[in-house]
Formats: sequence, structure tokens, C-alpha cells
Amino acid sequence: MCSCRLWKEFVSGDGNILSHRDKFLLATNILYIVGFEKDFLDALKRNYPDSDRNKWRYNLNWMRDREYKPASCSNCKYCNSCNHRSNIVETLKGKKLITFNGNHDFVSVDESFKQISYELKEALKSKKDQIHLISGQTGIGKTSLYIDAINSGKYKKPLLIAVPTSDLKSELIQRIGKENIFDIPSFDDLPLIGRRFDIQQYYNQGDFEKARQCIIECARDVCEPEELNKFRVYLNPQIYLEQTSSCVIMTHARLLSLPDKILKRFEIIIDEDILYNSILVRVGSIKISTLKKILEKNYLSYAKREMIQDLLALKEKKCCINRDYIPNEIDTRIIKRCKTNDNIAEFLKAGCYMKLDDYIKYLPPIKLPKCKMIILSATLDQTIYEIFFPTRNIIYHEVKQAAYTGNLIQYPAYSMSRTAIKNIVLDENSDYPTLSMLFEKIISHTNNVVYGITFKRYEEALPLGYTLHFGNLTGTDYLSGKNGIIIGTPHFPTYLYELIAYSVGISEKSKNSYKNRQVSYKGYDFIMMSYKNKILQKIQLYLISSELEQAVGRSRLLRTNSTVYVFSNFPCNQATFCNIDYLKDADDPEGNIDNYLINTMFF
Repeated sequence: MCSCRLWKEFVSGDGNILSHRDKFLLATNILYIVGFEKDFLDALKRNYPDSDRNKWRYNLNWMRDREYKPASCSNCKYCNSCNHRSNIVETLKGKKLITFNGNHDFVSVDESFKQISYELKEALKSKKDQIHLISGQTGIGKTSLYIDAINSGKYKKPLLIAVPTSDLKSELIQRIGKENIFDIPSFDDLPLIGRRFDIQQYYNQGDFEKARQCIIECARDVCEPEELNKFRVYLNPQIYLEQTSSCVIMTHARLLSLPDKILKRFEIIIDEDILYNSILVRVGSIKISTLKKILEKNYLSYAKREMIQDLLALKEKKCCINRDYIPNEIDTRIIKRCKTNDNIAEFLKAGCYMKLDDYIKYLPPIKLPKCKMIILSATLDQTIYEIFFPTRNIIYHEVKQAAYTGNLIQYPAYSMSRTAIKNIVLDENSDYPTLSMLFEKIISHTNNVVYGITFKRYEEALPLGYTLHFGNLTGTDYLSGKNGIIIGTPHFPTYLYELIAYSVGISEKSKNSYKNRQVSYKGYDFIMMSYKNKILQKIQLYLISSELEQAVGRSRLLRTNSTVYVFSNFPCNQATFCNIDYLKDADDPEGNIDNYLINTMFF
């Protein structure tokens, strides 16, 4: 039985008739409690028959879209006579918005490191084509383990190390030593003076033949043997990989482009979660106008023209699978005839499509090489890998977590999503009419922060010496030991979640399903915008959690006495939660419901 007197009075119909202001106070809160919206509308019908329920439905959706914060109990007429908490959500639920129901069974950093070392050695002993997932926290020392494995030279097959970026690859080569590992260059490693942009454009358009020709031309102007060798290896990696007996290092993207036959010559160790970093978030788009022009020119095969016609006929936000998948490269003559900057080749080879506004969004096939591989990362999720690779033998090596040496302090009062930040600044009555003012207010709740992480579009407004943005965090070590601030819940576009889910046979309309609801993830129960379908929900939470884990990991809290402050309503592991309303002044800690009622459609 709930202890909110106002809610009891509203639902039962007993006592005084509630004013519009009372009902509005309830409305801002029941949005955040599963099932209460229906109870609210039913009570209106039963006890307030003159109410316009359709208008209330519209108003509830309007508040939800603008991420209205639950109004405080201090605004209630029963504030001094009711056994309440800080707002009606917490009063009705009888608990905090974020709760932890898991088990913090931490071990020492050294013990956790020993477990990872043992599990890596066990995985390297295996001879079957399995996917080994070894969970290891950021900063635990995973990199040093496979460097030791390279230097030991005791494995029958040479090791192949795959990392997310060229920058991280360069750092590791310095640590390992050029003489101890063979580098497979990526595009970013080539000295393409004055030609990089043009060649990148050819790649973006899927004209790989033209890109290759330009790279060969650049190679002719190179005199230094070491630089010339980069071109040779880049252009012909398979030849060198077939011949070498050395350990090898490359990027995730290079690994995914190579045939299984070549990869089976090596013991593959993948640094960081390749599914998250290099596969799931690679969504492309092509203009519908471009596809119509291609159809007019009649360049493609009948099957491909029919596929495009079917895509153009899709209803808005509807998905479909590519049932005429072509794994081989598209004839470059066709690409040249199409005369477009869109990547026709990638589009035609995609695995899943969605029609969205004036574009067709597409997701490349979700594939991993069919060979043994070992993945070490802080963001691995066994269930996610089993969803996307149901026919593969996935071995999860569980490693106990170590407690942070540093501090992780989280403020969950606001979601701080892109939309939430935008609405705070654009609100006519906002105390923070600019991003700089908003960020300065948030930073005032921290101590001695050196760097900040937020969304790319808002990064320049952070008044700090070092700034980064979500999506560009992997392998950043120079912030180790420094205090930092993270502002934002890194939601991905709903079309990305739905495309990914559709690729594994899950279809759910965000219009009807994507709303505030109670969710559970890694032992935490909390409320956020999410889906009803549990698998789709799991995919969404995995992606958000992975990005936040990357952000928190920049300070290397595991081994340094630094502090990271997170302003997000998505719970971070090992965080200490501070539930204050950090945007309100000290003399107005609870806020006032009248601020919500100004300039809305309710009056």
C-alpha cells in the first residue's frame, strides 16, 4: 500500500476534489512508474468524468518527450501531513530511483589481474574455434599480459593482436618494440600527403579500385624504405600474413576484412570489445533521391533494382533484411556510372535496412571470423554475444572485479541526454540559457576536474583544459590519474537499436514501446527511456553501458587515486550516488511546481 495521501485521494475519489494543479503534480510523477499512467487515466474517467482524457494523454506524452522531472512533494497541499519522501515517485515506490540488488564481492587488484592472466593462458591452450570472452576492468593491466605472451614466444602459432584504432596500435608497437611484432598498416598510417581526403572519398563511395590506384601513385613518390614498405604491406596484407612467422598487430577493421584461412594461422587476441567498437555502431545511410536516380539509369541487376524498389515502398521506420546479400565487391564500373557520393557498394552489401525520413539507413552484416579468437575487454556481455552469434561456441571466462582505488561519484537527478541538455538551455524560464552557464553550474559540484567528456556537439562549451566526446574515447591513456567530469547519458538513435534488433529477428515499434520504464542491468534497477522487449532493451543498455564504461575508464580509477564525476541517470558500476537536485540554488532545493506550469498548454 502506497503512503502518498494525494494519490490515494485521487484514485479513491474520497475526500476533496483535486485541483488541476494537484493533478498536474501527480502527472509529472506517474510518468516514471510502470503501470501508473493507466491508473491515472482510469481514475480520471471514474472520479472526474468531465475531464478530457484525450487531452491528458497528449499532455502526458508532451511531458515525457521533454523529460519533465518529477515535481517535489514540497508542492503538495499534504506536504506537512503525509509520510512522504522527496517526490511522489519515491513515495509511491517506497525506494530510491536507482537501487543495487547485486553483490559487490570485490577482490584486490592483484588478485583480479592474476585471474585474467590465468584465464588468458587457458584460452590460448584451447584448440577449438571458440570465441573466448575475458572480462577485465579498464586499467587492470590486460595489455601487459599479451605483451608478455608475445615476448615469451612459447606458443605454436604466432599471436595476432587486434586493437580498435591506429593510435592505440602505434602506442603498443612502441611498448612491444618494432623488432618484436609485425605491423599491418591501416589507412591512417600511410603518408598520403595532399591526397588523403580524396582517397578517403573514394573509399566512402565504395570505389576501392580507384582508391587503390591513388595509393599506388602515392607510393611511387616515397623514397624511404620503411615508408615504402608500409604501402606494400597495406596493399597486399594477405601475402605478408601467409609468409610471416612473427607476431602481428593490426586494427579491428583490418582483422574483419581478412579471410578465415589466413587468420587461422594465428592465435588471435582482440583488445577491447570488437562487437561494440567496430561492428554494431557502423550504421550508414543513403539518400532516397540517390536510389531513385539509380533506378532511372537502370545500371543494376534486376534483383538489386527490385530490392531498391521494395525499400522505397517501405513505410516510415519499417525495417527489412537483405535477402539478396552479395559478399563480393560490387563492379566498380557500376559505382562510377551512378555518379554519387553515397556508398553504393556498402549499401548493396548491407544486412538490414530501415526507411527513415529522406534516407534509407542500413547496417552491415554482423559477422566475426570463423576461427578461434580471444577478446579482452571491460564491456563484454556474454548474453549479447550469444544473441548475435547463436551458432558459435562462446566461452565466458568470469573474472572477479577489483574495487576502485579512486572515487566515482554520480549525480542521477537528470538524464542529461542530448535532448535534456537542449531543453534545459532553450527553456524560456531556464536559469541556464547557454551551454556554458549550464556546464559551469554542473562543474561547481565537482573538485579540481581537469578534463570533461560530453556529446560532440556540446564539447566546445566545456570550460576545461582537456575535452573529449562520446564515441572517441577508446585507448586514451593521457588522462590517467586526473580528475574528470562526464556529462550525459549517451543514448544512441532509436533507429540504431531497432536496426540491430531487427537483424536478429526482433521487431518493435519505438512509437508504442520506447518510453520511461523500470529496467534492470548488471544488478541495478532504475528508470529510463527504454523498450518493452527484453532483448531489444538488453541491446540498448549494453551500448549505453559500454560507452559510459569507456568514459569512466579514462582516469584509470582502478589504480589511481583520482575522482570521476558522472552526471547521468544511467548507473555506473561502483558509483556513489548523490541524489541532490544539482541545478537548483541552495535556497530553493526542492524546486517549485509553478515553474513547470508556466508557458505550457495546460492553462
